[in-house]
Amino acid sequence: MIEHMIMGDGNVSLYDSGFYNIGVRPTVEDQGAGAEDPFGNSLSWARQAIKSSSSGSGNNMFNILPDGFNVFTCNFQVAACVSVTPDFRDSVDGSFKVPTLRNVELTGPFFHNGGQATLEQVVDFYNRGGDARGDSLANTTGYGKNASNRAPAIQRLGLSDGDKASLVAFLKALTDDRVRWEKAPFDHPSLDIPNGHDFDENKVIPAGSRGYAKDDMVTLPAVGAAGRAAKNLPALTSFDAGLK
Repeated sequence: MIEHMIMGDGNVSLYDSGFYNIGVRPTVEDQGAGAEDPFGNSLSWARQAIKSSSSGSGNNMFNILPDGFNVFTCNFQVAACVSVTPDFRDSVDGSFKVPTLRNVELTGPFFHNGGQATLEQVVDFYNRGGDARGDSLANTTGYGKNASNRAPAIQRLGLSDGDKASLVAFLKALTDDRVRWEKAPFDHPSLDIPNGHDFDENKVIPAGSRGYAKDDMVTLPAVGAAGRAAKNLPALTSFDAGLK
């Protein structure tokens, strides 16, 4: 759940496995996994490990609190079996979970802030090496004592227009058409989805006397096993869907 890796600035750092800072926005705007919950607990497993190391037994395995898991540092790919200490560097500020690419065509807008609208824009983002300003040693992924938290794989790629088009085509090929058309087993009943609160950006309508705002709900219509049709096309039938 935590790992040791060489960062984009060439230095070794502890990080949460599967969470990376790729330079979407300056870290000062959103700490991501580097933030804390309302009770002062770190959202980062790596930071929990560093904190737990100060009260550990001195060996390479210790229990991580508050999430309650063990770390065995001899599994680290870089500096294996080196004990985690309270002064260990971590690179978790501004890091976010890397999602699956399955059905990625259907999940836009992309990144944690919805900053890229299309897959073409996403590929352009990676091709230019992200949007962090500054050099490899100090840039806008930095926060606090770290001048950079950028993941090492984020760098200029030099893709041609043809390369980028091929990459987008590959990403779109990962779409399951059963998901696209909500066919079984991805059909669903009618769903009411919270969509902010009633009124406008300046005030909301209270719901009852407890001080909560009234939810604005959006209803997602039910879809049967045959799935749904594209807009302005006839509805699908069980025969169309191959279901008899």
